[in-house]
Amino acid sequence: MKSESFQHAATKGTEREVPVQDFLRGNLPSVYRIVKGEVVDLFEKHGPQLDVMIFDGQRNFPFYSGESCVLPAEALLVSIEVKSQLNKKELEDALEAASRLRKLKPVRLDLCPFRERGEPADERYRYFHCLFAYTTDLAEGEWLSKESARLTRLTNSLETSTPVLDRLYVANRGLIIPTERRGIVEKQYS
Repeated sequence: MKSESFQHAATKGTEREVPVQDFLRGNLPSVYRIVKGEVVDLFEKHGPQLDVMIFDGQRNFPFYSGESCVLPAEALLVSIEVKSQLNKKELEDALEAASRLRKLKPVRLDLCPFRERGEPADERYRYFHCLFAYTTDLAEGEWLSKESARLTRLTNSLETSTPVLDRLYVANRGLIIPTERRGIVEKQYS
C-alpha cells in the first residue's frame, strides 16, 4: 500500500480529500464505493457535507447532484472528514459536523451507540466516522497527550452524551481512539 501522496496533498478546497479517496479505492474491495457528499434520512434531515463516504455499491443506490453524492442514511458505512491542518477551530467544526451526523435516523431509528471492549453488536445501524488531518498545529513532542486532551475538552463541550468520532488520525503523528481514551504515536522511518 503506497501512501506517499498523503505527504504533500494538504491543499485547499476539495483537492485535499482526493488522495484519501484514491488510496481507499485502490485498497478496498471493488464492491465498496468511495464518494463525497451528504447523507439524508427519512425525516429529510441532512447530515454534514462529507469528504469521504463509503457504502456498498451492490446494495445501495446513490443520487447525484453535480459531483456530490446524496446517500440515504441507511447506506452509509464509513465517513471521513479531511482537514489540511488540525487546529482548535477545525476540530470544533469537525466535532459539530460529526454530532449532526450522529443525529440522523436510518429507518427512523436512533443510531447504535458506540460499542466498547467487545460488547456484542445489535441490529441497529452504525456509522464509523473518522477525522483525518495532514498536519496539526500542536508540537511533535507530547502530541498524543495534548491532542487527546484537546479532543476530550472540545467533545465535552458538545451537547451530546455520546462520542461522535471513532478515530482521529494525523499523518506522521498517530492515531487516537476517542471511545477508548487511547492512541498510538506513528513510528517515524528514515
